[in-house]
Amino acid sequence: GHRLKSAQIKTALAIKSLNISKRIILSGTPIQNDMGEYFAMVDFVNPGILGSLQSFRKVFEIPIVESRQPHCSREAKRLGEERSNELTRITGMFILRRTADINSKYLPPKEETIIFCKPTEIQVKMYNKILDSPIIRKCIYSTESRDSTSHLQCIIALKKLCNTPLLVYRKSIEATNDPFYQDLDEYLKDDRLKVFTPEISGKFIVLVKLLHEIHTQTNEKVVLISNYTQTLDIYEEMCKIYHYTYIRLDGKTPSNKRQEYIDTFNNNKNYFLFLLSSKSGGQGLNLVGASRLILFDIDWNPSVDIQAMARIWRDGQKRKVYIYRLLTSGTIEGK
Repeated sequence: GHRLKSAQIKTALAIKSLNISKRIILSGTPIQNDMGEYFAMVDFVNPGILGSLQSFRKVFEIPIVESRQPHCSREAKRLGEERSNELTRITGMFILRRTADINSKYLPPKEETIIFCKPTEIQVKMYNKILDSPIIRKCIYSTESRDSTSHLQCIIALKKLCNTPLLVYRKSIEATNDPFYQDLDEYLKDDRLKVFTPEISGKFIVLVKLLHEIHTQTNEKVVLISNYTQTLDIYEEMCKIYHYTYIRLDGKTPSNKRQEYIDTFNNNKNYFLFLLSSKSGGQGLNLVGASRLILFDIDWNPSVDIQAMARIWRDGQKRKVYIYRLLTSGTIEGK
């Protein structure tokens, strides 16, 4: 069901064209980004019950969203609550909702830990340089029409730097003429950026120590997750240096190989790490062969991280589960 992101995408239109009398949808994430996703699923199983998409937005989505803004008026809040209750009443006639709490009582204990990682000296210098760059200043202070692309570029660069300066260095090689990276020339000449070295990244310093402890002190497996496939590339370099056995799954993994990789990891004791892209593997995968999961970076959407963490804490898990979230102190990740 969560694949019906919009009522107008080809997948939704193709499925709605099927001549069938009974329709059932199963989804663990009915809303990830906006209420339009919810409308697409409701309209599929019960066509027309919420009217058109335009009327749904006017009657339900806009008032509900406005009522949840920090500085909304009492009238807007009241209207939003009324429309929310009405939407719940209508859809409650044919939606059966069950939360993870039902299953949690039958699962082993789960312990979540947030680890704040101190940035290295080169990370701090590059971070401050980026913040002081003309592009960032334009994004923050310019009163002209803002280019969302440049905003996104700045945010992604800062998030990647929080992972490791190596990501920024490799991006600068791809975009040699980009003035954004030319401002960092004095730092990008550092020889430590030529190959993977954990000491240039606060997160990798912590990660290397954490994996060493788990590998030497337990017989447990680990799922290591990132939003960026470039970070997965660096994971692989790290695994080769420290001789960790691993399996990798990302968007380039053939669909007919995914389950094979999952079964191999869950059943073969020789594999220590499962390297996973949150975008391609954050939903639906059963990785109960591992009892520890490390979220190396955070996603824009909290539901993506929640789904990713559920890869190991699910039916079939026999061990106590440990989840670690790594954040770089004093950066955009703490906002």
